[in-house]
Amino acid sequence: MIVHRIRSLLCLAAGGVVVCFVGCSGATGPVCVPVKGAVTFRNKPVSEAMVVLHRVGGDVEGHQKPMAYTDTLGQFVLTTHKHNDGAPLGEYVVTVELRAPRVIGEETVRDGQNVLPAKYATPETSRIKYTVVPGDNTIPPIELKQ
Repeated sequence: MIVHRIRSLLCLAAGGVVVCFVGCSGATGPVCVPVKGAVTFRNKPVSEAMVVLHRVGGDVEGHQKPMAYTDTLGQFVLTTHKHNDGAPLGEYVVTVELRAPRVIGEETVRDGQNVLPAKYATPETSRIKYTVVPGDNTIPPIELKQ
């Protein structure tokens, strides 16, 4: 009787482990495709700017917005779930912000005032649109204007 109960508990525990592995191995969101681009302001590359794609019609609840930070040449590669994985297919409004640096202890963070034109900082006022399609995507150069 005790052996039967122990065997039942072991089977139940093994079944729970299998269910956990099956439940955790599913897809975590929509498939992403590569998306890259570049940002300039006053004909100069903008480094350390945050570029975010906002889905037209509303974001998918529970999913990260595709985003990136520009490098010293103003170039970026979007990330949604994994580093540089791109963005899900669809139509987007692109926002761009560059926050002023601030020193906190020994660390410099960019969380100050936006130093780029404010109209590019929100999906309601940004007029930059891009549709992500299957395959590799390159957003046309984003030239920010006053």
